[in-house]
Amino acid sequence: MEPTYVGGLVELADAYDAFVIDQWGVIHDGTRLYPGAIRVFRLLREIGKPVVILTNSRKRTDINITRLSCLGLTRDLYDGLISSAELLRNLLVARSASPWKALGDRVFVVGLPDDLALLDGTRYRPVPNVESCDFVLLLSTANGATAGAHDGWLRKAAARCLPLVTSSAELLTVNEVGVFTGLAGLVRRYRRYGGTVITVGKPHSEVYRECDMLLAGLDNTRILAIGDQFESDVVGAKQHGYHAAMVLTGAASVTFQGVADRRSIAAAIAGLGEPGVSCDFVLPSLQWSPAPGSR
Repeated sequence: MEPTYVGGLVELADAYDAFVIDQWGVIHDGTRLYPGAIRVFRLLREIGKPVVILTNSRKRTDINITRLSCLGLTRDLYDGLISSAELLRNLLVARSASPWKALGDRVFVVGLPDDLALLDGTRYRPVPNVESCDFVLLLSTANGATAGAHDGWLRKAAARCLPLVTSSAELLTVNEVGVFTGLAGLVRRYRRYGGTVITVGKPHSEVYRECDMLLAGLDNTRILAIGDQFESDVVGAKQHGYHAAMVLTGAASVTFQGVADRRSIAAAIAGLGEPGVSCDFVLPSLQWSPAPGSR
């Protein structure tokens, strides 16, 4: 089913009781807020609509809140922010159920240098290679790095039957430099090698249950999730009972590059679907009103 094209969120505001909005690629590009984004938050606040920001960021919640404040989106304009990295850390620390309680303490971290801060204050000890670890923690890769560049440790870890844990398995990642290949390729390759993957973050249910706690008492069918990637934002939302909208900024600007007219974009989004999962709406960006002359 093709999504309905809407020029601005004003056309949907009355139909929903709350909004769950992705961060990177929807609210900002890492260096600045997208035009119109802050107006959306202010007007949703004025009409009493709760807003939760749901992000597959590799950073903890407080770091994401600080980043948004520095960009101009202050904490008073939304009801909460859920970071998949924060949820992952909480699950690692609690170790209250499978598969978390079965993990050892030695971890091989695949990420950038500042990613190690996620483990500060925990029992987990980073080690330099997969030969000496109990599990792999996949958080990020260098911009543009392909799955093939990581094939060595992927094969070794799979041969040792090590769990691979990640807070994001998106096809594309948006950062302050641009749009790059996400971690999905590494995750798929690891599974192809016979490895076990433990994923936290969209599209998986744990992060949406966190949203439910912030939006307690609301009917899921009256909640609209907005994102820029079908496989994570739309699939996750629809599987949880939310309605879903895609914006054409961020990762979507690459996915649909060269697709010019609205009908073609709607058809392309419909073509991404899988049985029982479809996107409800498509917007040009996170904006309140249609651009002048767009109708």
